[in-house]
Amino acid sequence: MRYLDAITIAQLKGLRLFPKNLTHSSEAAGAHKNPTRGFSRDFFQHRPYVPGDDPRTLDWKVYARLDRFYVREFESENLFSSQIIVDQSRSMSFYSAPNPPKWDYACRLAMAIAWLGLSQGDAVGLTSVSERAEIEIPPRPGFQRLEILDQRLSDNAPHGYFSPATVLPSVVSRIKKRSLIIFISDLMGDTDQFIRGIISLKTGRNEVAVFHVLDPRERDLGFEAPVVFHDLEEENEIAVGDQEFHHKYAEEFDKQMKTYQGALHQNQISHHLFPTDRPLEESLGRFLRKNAGK
Repeated sequence: MRYLDAITIAQLKGLRLFPKNLTHSSEAAGAHKNPTRGFSRDFFQHRPYVPGDDPRTLDWKVYARLDRFYVREFESENLFSSQIIVDQSRSMSFYSAPNPPKWDYACRLAMAIAWLGLSQGDAVGLTSVSERAEIEIPPRPGFQRLEILDQRLSDNAPHGYFSPATVLPSVVSRIKKRSLIIFISDLMGDTDQFIRGIISLKTGRNEVAVFHVLDPRERDLGFEAPVVFHDLEEENEIAVGDQEFHHKYAEEFDKQMKTYQGALHQNQISHHLFPTDRPLEESLGRFLRKNAGK
């Protein structure tokens, strides 16, 4: 697979997705600790054992044959759903060497989240968004979903202009059951539009987290004037001829970050920064451990 490798999987083992509210809902199942959890008698699949699994679900016959621990999973009427939404707009194609394009980083992040969800027995779905919903894969359980998700992401590339206040409400209207929604984006564009769009995901049913993908050059610019900036989405150009622009840009950047953090916190939406110059597994692990402690 292009966006998920054995090294990433090895580093993710032992980590879990912990939605703060949904794990106590009668609609949440998967491998989460849930007082109302229950399984039907219909066998669904085997999956590798991870710390925290109930030892009673271990399949000792499989262990005797393969010398590895696997647990039995059964169809549940209350399967938990994770929905991954990835920003596929043209700004996600940006990168500063040697860092990867934000789109590639976001795809790897999406696949890591998908692996975590599927390894817990959850249903995982994927939508990418640009001018409209581009990729729409409905949530289903089972590790065979990984190949489908990876192929669809590999077949697509960033393009178009993203209007979050319009597109995100249309996406959430098609989510039929309570879900953990993870929105992966660079949040580049109109701040108010992004906030309105993200808040629309936080219905009474859903838990929402925003994974903010950022190239380090977008934080500090790292250039010497004069220079011309090219807007990847609206295709405008801005000529900058003085170094004072650095100071003004830094002020505006910090202001935007505080606006996002304040608005999302007020609406009980998690926000976590994923710089493309930092190992993905490190940033994701820090977020999951923090979320597990809440």
